[in-house]
Amino acid sequence: MSKVLDNFVKDGYIYLQNYFNHNEMEILDKEYQLLIRRAKNILSFAVKNNISLKEFYQQNPNELVVVPEISTSLKVCRFEYIAACSKLMSEIAVRKLENLISEIMGQQFILFKDKCNIKEPGGGAFPPHQDIAAYFHFKPKFHITAALMLDNSNIQNGCLEMATNYQDFYNESKDQLIKTCIGNLPILNFEKGGKSNGNIEDIICKKLSWQPIEANIGDVILFHSFIPHCSKANISPYKRRNLFFTFNLQSEGDFYQEYYEIKKQDYNNPIFHVSTPTSHDEL
Repeated sequence: MSKVLDNFVKDGYIYLQNYFNHNEMEILDKEYQLLIRRAKNILSFAVKNNISLKEFYQQNPNELVVVPEISTSLKVCRFEYIAACSKLMSEIAVRKLENLISEIMGQQFILFKDKCNIKEPGGGAFPPHQDIAAYFHFKPKFHITAALMLDNSNIQNGCLEMATNYQDFYNESKDQLIKTCIGNLPILNFEKGGKSNGNIEDIICKKLSWQPIEANIGDVILFHSFIPHCSKANISPYKRRNLFFTFNLQSEGDFYQEYYEIKKQDYNNPIFHVSTPTSHDEL
């Protein structure tokens, strides 16, 4: 695993083909169908009863967390709190990915948060950002996310794109360096508040080079919380579904329940809406 770790440290991500087999993906896809139905029912309930999602989660703290697209209150952009709401997702996906990351890193990692991003045809883009911009409010300072493809992901439907030269910014004094288990990593300047909340500043984005990662069902992309990434809008006639499971070092503590308790009590807080086509409160 030392070569895999070396590549991960150098590039900020690893692409693993066919990591989940056909049978596993069939099970996970069926479970997704149950979860997306549940997510749509939550949005419908909130609209029908004229209550905000913030109010809904304050009254229903154990429910799946659903975030609608900014364009319509009934269109699911993502849903979260998956492992807590789905035993199958936890046993098949989370456990396998947790073991993989822990083996690569040589240290035990545990689940920090999870989500499923859904890009229906015409679904919005996720602008360039670093995940650490959404996570640094919590104790863990380094995270690894596993993106699992539920659909084939390509340039037309808005596949993940990774910055290939973000390390060029290490020596810019305006960037904050954070000490992590793989060395000092930079937080690039980003927008705070407004519609562009969490987006890396345009002046930096113009200097970044991007690598689209076209991936197939069952493939996994591992990336850490400091590598800039993005995805464009879905201009294809087909939806694109990605599961994202984010892990932190076990030695830094278990924050999964705490993260979602805070999120459900403060649903519209901008720290939970970083570089997404969703609405939120102003800072």
